[in-house]
Amino acid sequence: MGDFSAPYVPGELLVLPGGLTPQGLTARVAGARVEKPLEGGFLKVRVPEGKERAKAWELLQAGARWAQPNYPYFPTRALLQLLALMRRTPGILPRVKANALVIEAGRDKVVAPEGVRSYHALLGSQKKDYLVFPESGHDLLLDRDREAVAQVVRDWLIANSNRLQ
Repeated sequence: MGDFSAPYVPGELLVLPGGLTPQGLTARVAGARVEKPLEGGFLKVRVPEGKERAKAWELLQAGARWAQPNYPYFPTRALLQLLALMRRTPGILPRVKANALVIEAGRDKVVAPEGVRSYHALLGSQKKDYLVFPESGHDLLLDRDREAVAQVVRDWLIANSNRLQ
């Protein structure tokens, strides 16, 4: 989908246009233009530097199914570290004793619900809560329910912390 060794590129977005044509989508957002189509129906879209988040939001409002600044661009080393973390996590979770909140994104196309549930089950915590946001995708804090997710996490932290009460 992208060059995983490429550096961060200011002004670049990865967009899944949804049912709109690439030109129809970018015509609805001032300053956005399609740079090139990518695999899987994604588009590389150029926007004014420093306006990446705002333009990603405008593209979502215009009908895009997904828009993210530079999502495919991170160092290869980070991918290797992520894989190592995934291998070690199941063995560490039973030793976690702190209260825990696990949140599943119902439309996550990266992490399967079974994986999230298995991590929750492996936690050694006496108190562990599990919530599902059925309409959210992988990036819970950037997706459609981001405000609700942030509020739930805030409320959970306050309810489960002696220092925050």
